[in-house]
Amino acid sequence: MIDASEVPSDFGGKAPTLAEIVNASKEAGDAAITTTQPERYESKEVHVKKAKATVEELAQLQTGEAADNIAIYSRSIASAQVDVLLNGTKVKEGVSMSAPAANADAEEYAPYHVVMEGLKVSGPGTLSIQITEMDSTSVKDSSSSSNNSKAPRGCYVVAARISG
Repeated sequence: MIDASEVPSDFGGKAPTLAEIVNASKEAGDAAITTTQPERYESKEVHVKKAKATVEELAQLQTGEAADNIAIYSRSIASAQVDVLLNGTKVKEGVSMSAPAANADAEEYAPYHVVMEGLKVSGPGTLSIQITEMDSTSVKDSSSSSNNSKAPRGCYVVAARISG
């Protein structure tokens, strides 16, 4: 049986309230009671027209939040350049993405990705991604391959971890 002096008063006992116990533990520096904002993940599908650029908002970063592990995934046969923007200003630019050479003659196009290593974008602000398709033509001339006319291009998925 638990003694009433050990049960918080907001649960019918005689001990201090649960909030008072938690606050006292925080003030004492109890590592088990630390509160941190949980991380979240944001993702966005981005469509880029042939030989054009597209800017898409990925996340709204609050004060104290930062985005990292920004990754771009694709199966597109076109090469692309990726820029990361905060409030419209480039914080990372010119990251290249190219399909594996094996995709040129493939029946199925292998997915590939790029991760922005070491990049951490701190808020507050609007985190956006600009993807510019660099190829105006396919990896292979579409007249020489019926597969290439059905080849994926211009579709990307961008993901980032947001933590505070």
